[in-house]
Amino acid sequence: MRRILFVCTGNTCRSQMAETLAHIEQRQHMDVRSAGLFVTPWERTSDQAIAALKTIGIDRYATDVRALDASLIEWADAIVVMTHAHKVELLSRFPHALEYTWSYSDIIGKDVIDPYGGDARAYEATAAELKHTMKKVLDTVRERVVASRRWAEKDE
Repeated sequence: MRRILFVCTGNTCRSQMAETLAHIEQRQHMDVRSAGLFVTPWERTSDQAIAALKTIGIDRYATDVRALDASLIEWADAIVVMTHAHKVELLSRFPHALEYTWSYSDIIGKDVIDPYGGDARAYEATAAELKHTMKKVLDTVRERVVASRRWAEKDE
């Protein structure tokens, strides 16, 4: 089983949408989770994020908001963060995760814009971008992690 963790700021929009889309896109056996760097305990998945996923034909989605912690870092074979700033923050807390942490800008050449506080169009644009890029993200992460032998070592 391969384990991929998507990370954003609050785990209410982008990383939750990415988790959902990765579950749908995956062709190989993967366990996918998401977490946030700065989670507010009472938060849940944004209603706007859920509505945006529905506009692209997806009505199954994650709803549990998780705070990033050391156990999730250790659980993950690969970590994908939504922005370069997220990568900097994550690595300031967990520098040992450098080998298996990538930002969207590392993979697709740009950060995923945060729709939080925006209108429905902002959420829909983010959902569409994540859907459009998910195959490339998963394929690239798989190649990089296999090259680093992290998956092979965990399989032994």
